[in-house]
Amino acid sequence: MTQLTVSIEDVSMLDQIKQAISLIRGVSSVTLKRRRKTSMDRAIEDIEQGRVYKYDSLDDLIKEIEGINNTEFSLPIQGKCLPLQR
Repeated sequence: MTQLTVSIEDVSMLDQIKQAISLIRGVSSVTLKRRRKTSMDRAIEDIEQGRVYKYDSLDDLIKEIEGINNTEFSLPIQGKCLPLQR
C-alpha cells in the first residue's frame, strides 16, 4: 500500500479535510498523526508567553537559585501541610 503525507497548517479545517480525502476513490483509510512539539518549539513558546527570566550576571542567577534552595515549602499530605525544606 502506498501512503501520501499531507501537511495541514490550519488545524480548524482538519475534520473537513479528512472527510474530503476519504471521499476520493481508492483511499482506504485516513489517519491523523500529530507532530509532537520539539524542545525548540516549547522553548519558543516559553519566550512568546513570557515564561523566561533574565539575570544581569551569573552571580545573580546563582544567588536566586541559592535563595530558592533556602526557602521553606509546604507539602500537603493527607489533608495536612507539612513543612518541607530543600
